[in-house]
Amino acid sequence: MSERKSTLVQQRHIQPGIKKYGGVIDGSLQQLMERSELKYTPYRFQDGRYMLVYEHELYGLLFADRAAVDRYLDEQ
Repeated sequence: MSERKSTLVQQRHIQPGIKKYGGVIDGSLQQLMERSELKYTPYRFQDGRYMLVYEHELYGLLFADRAAVDRYLDEQ
């Protein structure tokens, strides 16, 4: 059985989700994004999930935890 790596978040759900789940920008991941070619803003939610929001909030990728984000970034 394959493990789901992330869930696609539609543009219209990004800001409501950040507000509802207490999302804050993860500083260490943000620095990593700035040094790479990836154009995401990383949010950490109060429940431990992470969402990478693509530039201009076109879409988001929701991950179960930081380890799942790290695995995704390793593949990029």
